[in-house]
Amino acid sequence: QRRLSWQTTGQGVAPGSAGRLALGWAVEVDGPQHFFKSGRKVPTPTGATLLKRRHLQLLGYRLVSVPHWEWEGLHGPDAERRYLEMKLRAA
Repeated sequence: QRRLSWQTTGQGVAPGSAGRLALGWAVEVDGPQHFFKSGRKVPTPTGATLLKRRHLQLLGYRLVSVPHWEWEGLHGPDAERRYLEMKLRAA
């Protein structure tokens, strides 16, 4: 299992926060246990995962969720860095 080797912080407005300043970033790599095992083409997050995401957003965090299959498909630190930069820009 690989770990992130760098961190980033940011300021911004969280979705639905009515202009409140965000506390920072929350980045989570969602493992297989965060999704139902349904055989669907697009995996469905569990209720607990959706609730955690919503709580983080309500607390003022800008959330970036990284599905495990996307993270595991990256090859090396440069690809991981580029991927996270892309996800952070989109958040």
